[in-house]
Amino acid sequence: MSLTFVVILVLLSRLKHDIVQMTVNFVDLMMIDRDSIAFLFTIYPNLRWSSVFAALLVLPLMVALWRLDPFRVRRLPAAAASLACLAFLTAFSLLWPQEDWRGYYDDNYVSKFTRSGVVAVSDFINYGFMESDPVAVDRLKLPLEDSCHPAGRRPHIIMIHDESSYDIRSAPQIKVPTLIVTAEYDQLTPLEAAEAFFGNMKCPKEIWIAEGQFHPVGALRANLWPMIADWIKHVASAGLPANHNVKTIIPES
Repeated sequence: MSLTFVVILVLLSRLKHDIVQMTVNFVDLMMIDRDSIAFLFTIYPNLRWSSVFAALLVLPLMVALWRLDPFRVRRLPAAAASLACLAFLTAFSLLWPQEDWRGYYDDNYVSKFTRSGVVAVSDFINYGFMESDPVAVDRLKLPLEDSCHPAGRRPHIIMIHDESSYDIRSAPQIKVPTLIVTAEYDQLTPLEAAEAFFGNMKCPKEIWIAEGQFHPVGALRANLWPMIADWIKHVASAGLPANHNVKTIIPES
C-alpha cells in the first residue's frame, strides 16, 4: 500500500511537470479544492475519464493490498519506525535545505515532496498562515499625491491582464529599447505570438528564447533574473543603436 502511494505521487508529479514545469510539493495540498479540480478538467477534458478509470482501478487495489498484505507490520513497530523516519527527514531538511530551483527539475519526486513538507510546516509554525506583523504600527500618510506624481522619469513597465483587448498593431509605437523573454514551449504566450510581436516592433529590441523550456523556464530561472538586470543596467547606461535587433537562444543545458 505504501508503494501505491509512492506511485501515485510520482504520477502526479510527472503530470504537474508536464503542465507547469514543476513537480508536486507540500503546498499543493492547500490548493486542492473543487474549483481547482474543475479548472484542471476544463483545460484537459480527457483527464477526467482517465482519473475516473484510475480511481476505479486503484482504490479497490489499495483496499485489497491493505486486507491481503502478508507483510503487514504491527502498529507499535510501524509507529516507531515512522517517528524515526520523520525525525531523520526533519533534521536532514533543516540542515541541508533544498534550493528553490530544484522544484523545476523532473526528478526526485518523493524527496522533494517530503522535504517541502518540513519547510511548509516550519514556516507555518514560525510565521502562521501568512507572514505578517501581529500589530501594524505604521499608518498611511494621506494624501498620497506625491507618490502618484514622481519627480523622476517613470520606468517603462507594461502589464496586460486581458490579452484579447490588446492590439498588436500598437507594437510599432513602442520607442524605448525592449527585451522580450519567452520559452520555446511557453503555455501562456506561444512562441509564435512572441515572435510576431517582436517582429512588429520598430524600436531597439532583443528577444531571448529559453530552449526546451515552458513558461517557468525551469532551472534557468535562477540565472535569468541577473541576466535581465544586467541587460537593463547596460541599456540604461550605454543605450542601444536604433537598428538593434537581436534574437538569442538560451541553451537548455
